[in-house]
Amino acid sequence: MAVMLIFSRIASEFGRMFRFPAVMGEILMGILLGPTVLGKVAPALAALLFPATGNAVIALEGIFKISVIMMLFVAGMEVHLPMVMKQGKAAISTGFFGMVIPFLLGFSAAWFFPHWFGNALTPPLQFALFMGTAFSISALPVIARILIDLNLFKTKLGMVIIASAMLIDLLGWLVFSLILATRDEVNGFTAFYFAFSYIILFGVFMLTIGKRILNMSLPWIQTRLSWPGGVLGISLGICFLCAGLTEFFGIHAVLGAF
Repeated sequence: MAVMLIFSRIASEFGRMFRFPAVMGEILMGILLGPTVLGKVAPALAALLFPATGNAVIALEGIFKISVIMMLFVAGMEVHLPMVMKQGKAAISTGFFGMVIPFLLGFSAAWFFPHWFGNALTPPLQFALFMGTAFSISALPVIARILIDLNLFKTKLGMVIIASAMLIDLLGWLVFSLILATRDEVNGFTAFYFAFSYIILFGVFMLTIGKRILNMSLPWIQTRLSWPGGVLGISLGICFLCAGLTEFFGIHAVLGAF
């Protein structure tokens, strides 16, 4: 953790000198410290810093997941929904083409040239659908972080980008759930329909009844509980509850937190 934090911060500050988003330096440092560079140049040191087995792996995976959930939670707090709704047509068209074009490219490559990917076991259609979906899903946490770093998050352009990325990720994870469902011919599609229904009901609830509950309860929490621990504790608790629910529904936890 110390190595990752210190070196990624150095890379971020160095990148800012050239007016790059801070997250770009962190990503590049991740590549340098990962198996691509450090793992090839000094495999013993890489194994010492980032072991592949044991409790450290479980701990790091937990920290990574919690970090991404909290980052999307903060990003969601910056979203102004009326502004997002105003960009509805632009967001839908941007999201549609932003998903369809990469999906077709990934699907075609896996369908016509499966040997490029070394696929010999997975059924061709299922493998092509998986590759197309993998190509199309956006990196919502990275997109949000770049927009925040460039002070573009609350702009009209930023809202179009984040709204379309939300649409792409939601549809992408639903398609991914459908692909996994095809592996279980008896219960798979039933599970997919339940996941789809749950996520729609969850979204509607959070944007209507849930919104009213939060609007009424937060002033009470701010005045009655200790500051800032009370508000932070309740807010993060709700964040992780929503993240856990979407994960349980078969959709990525970051969408619930967002």
